[in-house]
Amino acid sequence: MRFLKAKYISGYVIEITYTNGVTKYYDFRKWLFEMCQPVYYKYRKPELFKKVRIDKEFGHLSWGKGNEEMDFLPEHIKEFEVKNDRNLNYISSNSAIALVKEPKENSYSKSKPTKKVK
Repeated sequence: MRFLKAKYISGYVIEITYTNGVTKYYDFRKWLFEMCQPVYYKYRKPELFKKVRIDKEFGHLSWGKGNEEMDFLPEHIKEFEVKNDRNLNYISSNSAIALVKEPKENSYSKSKPTKKVK
């Protein structure tokens, strides 16, 4: 699975759509404030964090350019995925709760219910 699109949502939450059509949400707050190296502290500023993009050359989730670029591969962000057990589709700037959006099925892939004959 590769990144297709990245969109800033709020706080430190990014919406990512993969090449298979699945969309997921990731919260980078913990990484930025507890795990990252000092060179990346500047991305704690919302105006810089909002500039998320997919690197066209390598396909990474990226911020910035050059030696101080912050980037991630799909396998490196699994622990930041936002999960929800209550079927809510909500995101706020203080907390992130979301559903995974599965790709829409086309009308040919759905089976029609059949009527039971008595």
